[in-house]
Order: sequence, then structure tokens, then C-alpha cells
Amino acid sequence: MEILEQEGEMTDEVKYMYWTFGGTVPGSFIRTRVGDEVEFHLQNHPDNKLPHNINMHAVTGPGGGAESLFVAPGHEKVFSFKTLHPGLYVYHCATAPVGMQPKVQL
Repeated sequence: MEILEQEGEMTDEVKYMYWTFGGTVPGSFIRTRVGDEVEFHLQNHPDNKLPHNINMHAVTGPGGGAESLFVAPGHEKVFSFKTLHPGLYVYHCATAPVGMQPKVQL
């Protein structure tokens, strides 16, 4: 999944700098089954100005992988986890400022 900072129109004549997952807000659903081993690749587009990460509420452990997936512009991080519980979970950027974080359910 690639993080892309891109300007979009929030309402008529109101522009906003979105932090997107794969160019969309919200980002894509990620479908897994309990027991799946997931290898997640997170890229931060080289034209981005800020480092980013992802907090996956489905991941057991501090920050849902956010610390392991903290990535500078132009770089990629890889993170693996096993889905342990059924449910619908949110993932989002956990980098400040919080108001610009894209969110989606997983």
C-alpha cells in the first residue's frame, strides 16, 4: 500500500491536503481470515513531505504495528502479522497531526 499526500477538493472552492492510502480516502478494505499470515508492505511516495506509518487495530501489540511501519518519504517498510480474532477493524495513520490521518476499516 502506498501513502500519497495529495490535494483534493473538500467542498466547493475548499482545498485540503489529504494523506491517502493508495490515492483514496478512505483507503481500501483488506480482507483476511482468522489464522492468515499477512505480509504488509507500506510505501511512502518519494514526493511526500512527511514520514508516515499505519496503526492496524487488528494487530496485537503496541500501536498495532505503527512503530515498525514508520517510513520516510521514498522508502518502504514490511511488517508481518497473523490474524487472531474475527471482526471488522480500523487502520489509520498514527503520525501527527492527527486531523490529516486517513482511516478505513479492515
